[in-house]
Amino acid sequence: MAEPTSSTVITGAIIYKILVYFFGPLLASIVVLIMTPPPSRKEAVVGIISTLICSIAGGAYIVTRIFGIHDIDSELTAMFVGGIFFVSGLPGWFAVRAMFYAMEQNQNRSIVDIVNEIRGRR
Repeated sequence: MAEPTSSTVITGAIIYKILVYFFGPLLASIVVLIMTPPPSRKEAVVGIISTLICSIAGGAYIVTRIFGIHDIDSELTAMFVGGIFFVSGLPGWFAVRAMFYAMEQNQNRSIVDIVNEIRGRR
């Protein structure tokens, strides 16, 4: 039978990691939506989803591949990781809006015309 203190420590560690991994992406979504208010509810939902996905996926890539952090063992490391997740989410909203804007502008053109225009600029 496990001691009550060990289960409390495990529960605290799980809550701690959830806060670290989801607090940064959540704050990034809130900042993006406050700084660039979307014109419709549909764009707000897309902004939240794209910011969260970019924050979690991009942040995880940066943390594991670039910095080599595989375990959060101290508060300083956790704060660092949370900041990386926050910063990684900010470009997600911009990239998705730019992509949809470009698709909207070229809606009536064929893909061949778009490719030829891109090749002609280089």
